[in-house]
Amino acid sequence: YNPIGYATMCVTLGYFSLSVPWNLYMRFRERRSDVAPLPMLVHHCMVVAGALVYVLGGVCAFYGAIAFACMELTNLFFIPRVIAEMAGWHMGSPLCTVNGLCLVITFVVFRVGTCTGIAILFTSDLAHFASPHPAEWVLVIFAYAIFMGVLVLSWIWLRRVLKELSDGVKVLLQHRRALRVQRNAAAA
Repeated sequence: YNPIGYATMCVTLGYFSLSVPWNLYMRFRERRSDVAPLPMLVHHCMVVAGALVYVLGGVCAFYGAIAFACMELTNLFFIPRVIAEMAGWHMGSPLCTVNGLCLVITFVVFRVGTCTGIAILFTSDLAHFASPHPAEWVLVIFAYAIFMGVLVLSWIWLRRVLKELSDGVKVLLQHRRALRVQRNAAAA
């Protein structure tokens, strides 16, 4: 038990108590899968389940806290990107490019790299876990399954993140070539 982690999970549950119903409404009532993609909805439901396991059962706090922190770090760059897209901003602007690069770096380093390392540690610790209480076993196995599910989603999304990075690099190279052509034409 950690009072800061407990308070953080309670705030998370408060946030998702609004976010998940809104996502469900947008996806199934309004039929707006572009606003609430199914993988994101599943991810949010898994985070809620993980937070509930910690708040109600008090197990696996270290692993959940690391995963939560890693995912929130990427959201510092993901949420502004989504807002920029919704506002219709030109995604090739220098500010959007820097934001996109920060998103890719934090995604690869934290969501994929750090969480994969923590998953290895979690698996090792689980192999050595011992408890005479069946309820604790259930909570720990459930927390492990949630952690691994969220990690698998991050690995699945990695392909999209890397594709968008590749597309962004292509745009930057096109801009660079266009500037070179303009400079050569001005010099001639």
